[in-house]
Formats: sequence, structure tokens, C-alpha cells
Amino acid sequence: MKTKIIAEAGSNHNGCLNTAYKLVEVAYNSKADYVKFQIINPKSLYVPYYWKNDEKVENVVFKRRLSEQLTYAQWTKVKEYADKLGIPFTASVFDKSGVDFLIKLNVPFIKLASSDLNNTELIIHLIISTGMASITEIKNSVGYFLKHGKKSNLTILHCVSVYPCDLKDTNLNMLDVLKSTFSLKVGFSDHTLNSKAACVAAAKKVSAIEKHFTIDKSLDGFDHLYASSPSELTNYINDIRSVEASLVENKVKLKQKENITKIRARRGLYLNKAVKKGTIIKEEDVVELRPSNSLNPKDKLKVIGMSVAENINEFESIKIVNEQIYKDEKSSWADANSYWIKEMKAKKMFKD
Repeated sequence: MKTKIIAEAGSNHNGCLNTAYKLVEVAYNSKADYVKFQIINPKSLYVPYYWKNDEKVENVVFKRRLSEQLTYAQWTKVKEYADKLGIPFTASVFDKSGVDFLIKLNVPFIKLASSDLNNTELIIHLIISTGMASITEIKNSVGYFLKHGKKSNLTILHCVSVYPCDLKDTNLNMLDVLKSTFSLKVGFSDHTLNSKAACVAAAKKVSAIEKHFTIDKSLDGFDHLYASSPSELTNYINDIRSVEASLVENKVKLKQKENITKIRARRGLYLNKAVKKGTIIKEEDVVELRPSNSLNPKDKLKVIGMSVAENINEFESIKIVNEQIYKDEKSSWADANSYWIKEMKAKKMFKD
């Protein structure tokens, strides 16, 4: 069976509808099977600011994401344009609203990013990617999906969440491990800079391969620098069924390079308003946002009903100690923020 190629446009529209149209054209002209974007609602994904000595520290990623956000009405136009050209449109989403929107658009599939593998609210709806995950985490997520969805609707994409990823780090034997462990459709989300790993994956008869692309690699933005240019994407797809390469080790490893990705990409639990000592936490007070902290989405039920042991600012990292809520003074937001600033400087997204 022919491997389906997903041309991943991500957020490379930079908030411009016409650029999104151009990305659809590139995917169509490269003969990809699908064009896929990322529909991001920053307010449901990122902490808008941090706290240091009771002073706010702006989250530059949150601000940038807000500036390049397309509306659902605009996304509908992009989907209609893809339909007109004759290439199926779909997206990765990061909240339930996005899932509901794509279901209304009747897209062929919906993608769950690696960063939300442990977000059970979304798992019942989506294809899942395995970056940053242990085999136990993958089993838990697949098991949760199968309790709520059809087995035939699920594809697992092997992924290493390092950008870019060296060929030697792609761990392509994991494709065989996933197939034998789950008896499900398996694909590959490719973050390397050429087609070699994808060609090995295709030789292993994966059901789908996903590849990031852009209209111009020199544009400022999160995903342009390491994405394929239009000509590279065309060559990538042309190469994908002809190149053979060696396989690598067959274990899932959370490499040191992924640790910072896990901090900045996974969600932690935060309070969406300032609270006073003695406050009892309600469900509507708790949000799951990036970056991660000592708590994760599955801990939300633990937090609800607990009392606050000290005054806590809105969006200040929290932890549980002796069944009470405290400030998390060892929060890793600073590491995540340093990474984002360094990354954005490298991609010329803002000046000092």
C-alpha cells in the first residue's frame, strides 16, 4: 500500500491568509496526499507571563503566537481553497475547541501533537504522535483511545522531538516495535533535514509520513528554518520510494536533547487567577498550559478541592505539599523561557 505523505505547513502562514493559500499550493504541486496546518489557540496552550519576585515576566512565545493566529473563519477559507485545488486539508489541534471545529469541517483525520500525548481530554479524538514518550505512556494513551474510539481510526506516528533530528537519532526500528506492540497503523513524523529516514520508513511500509515545509526558509517564525523549501519537498516526495538506508536502535529513549523540549512543550497546571491563603480550589480555577511544571493534566482532579497554603499569583507555578497547594519555587519556566528566547533569536524573530 502506498505511503500517504502529509505536507506539514504547521504555523508557517505567520498569521497571513494569503501565505496559507500559497502553502496549500506548494503541497498540492509537490503531489503530497494531504496538507496539514497547526491550529493554535495561544490562550489554551501557553502561560501568558511568568512571575519573578511578584513581578510579571512576559512570555514572548505567547505574544508571538497571538500575533499570528488565524480565525476559524479564515481556516474555513483555507480548507475551501484546498478543496478547490484537490488536496485534502487537516490540522493538528491543541484544545477541544479545535477538535470540534475540525470535526465540523469533516477533515480526513486530526493530529494530536506529541506534547499532548498525556492530555486525555484530547486523546479520544485524534491520531497520536509519540515524541518524548516512553512505551508505557504510549500504551496508556492508546488504551484510553481504544476505550472511546474505533481502532481503525487510530494511527501512531513515531516521532523524535528534536528539531532538527540527526539521522542517527531517528530510531527507526521503533516503527517495528510499535507495529508488533499495538497491531495498529504506524507512521513516521520526520524532523530530519533530508529524505533518507523517510525512505527507510516507507520501505518498512508505514501508513503515513509527515514532513514540515515552508514557502521560504528565510522567513522569521518558529518552523521555517528547518522546514523543507518547495523544491525540497518535491524532491523529498520523489525520493521517498527509492532510497534505502540502514536502520538504527529499537528503543524509545528520552534523550537529553528532548528534556528541554519536554519542559517547554508539555503542559503543567496553573491557577488562572490570583488566590489568597485558605482558598479552596475549584475546577474553573485550574488550567493546563505550557510550560510544564511538577504537575500535569492528570493531576487536575487532585488539585480540585485542595486549599491554598499561601497567596499565589495568577499563572504562577504550583505544587502539592501535604495535600495543600503551594508556589513551586523550583519551577522550570526559566529554562523553557531561555530556550524560547534563544530559539527566536536564532530564527531572527526579534531583536535584542
